Amino acid sequence: MNENKICGICGGKNFQVIADKNIIRFKCYGYDKKVLKCTNCGQVQLLPFWTKNELNELYSKYSEKKDFIGQNRVEDTRSYLDKFIKKKDRVLEIGCGLGNNLKKLKESGYNVEGIDKDPKVCDNILIFNKDFQELDPDKDKYDFIYSIHVMEHIQNPKLFIKKIIDSLTPKGRFIIEV
Repeated sequence: MNENKICGICGGKNFQVIADKNIIRFKCYGYDKKVLKCTNCGQVQLLPFWTKNELNELYSKYSEKKDFIGQNRVEDTRSYLDKFIKKKDRVLEIGCGLGNNLKKLKESGYNVEGIDKDPKVCDNILIFNKDFQELDPDKDKYDFIYSIHVMEHIQNPKLFIKKIIDSLTPKGRFIIEV
């Protein structure tokens, strides 16, 4: 399928439809987009891409989302992160939302902070209102960076990954869960 768009990773122009508004659960925000898989490299992405206005609207009230009404949700903190983070690491979560993972890690003695674009979730102590593009690799250096279900919101995945790598210490590590 050709959507007259290009893959954010390889530049490919042919995609296979993985999901569309007919099967995306709970009609969540953005359900009118298609989830496509690049037939060249396998990258899965939303198309059409989020526009800047759509993202600004989404993030301005993301913490108030009611997309999953009726779904039994278990507050899930990613316990696997403990296996990759050392207690002395300076840790950043990009797109941390309400900060459930951050709070759990902080309570366990980790040096963590998060950034999120929804100003309503930011306390400027643990969670800061910042876009990943505002990270300054000359000043903002982390031993471990992680991001959970953020990649599908990113218009330029290569820039996102580059910004993460540039913001790591020389032996820094990162995980992107998608």
